[in-house]
Amino acid sequence: MNGFARLGNFFGLKRNLVVLLIAIFVIGAGEELWMRFVPKFLQALGASVFVIGLYDALRTLLGAVYAYPGGVLVDLWGHRRAFLTFNIVSIVGYALVL
Repeated sequence: MNGFARLGNFFGLKRNLVVLLIAIFVIGAGEELWMRFVPKFLQALGASVFVIGLYDALRTLLGAVYAYPGGVLVDLWGHRRAFLTFNIVSIVGYALVL
């Protein structure tokens, strides 16, 4: 039994979902690694302390606000459909950037 199958059996998940969850974790970790350097980058560009604080406040606010429409869509569509839709939108966004 390979690692994905054991992990899936342990959590009661299908193999495809385990692969998707691992991909989401890796992408999220990659995004957060460089986010630590954004304030220093903004400072190097000449941004004031106020602008750097405003950037972080808006980032946090948007992260909190996005949860509400996402929760409403999960209630309307169901967990599976919403999960797949949100991940497809995310993948398309990454594909456009690359």
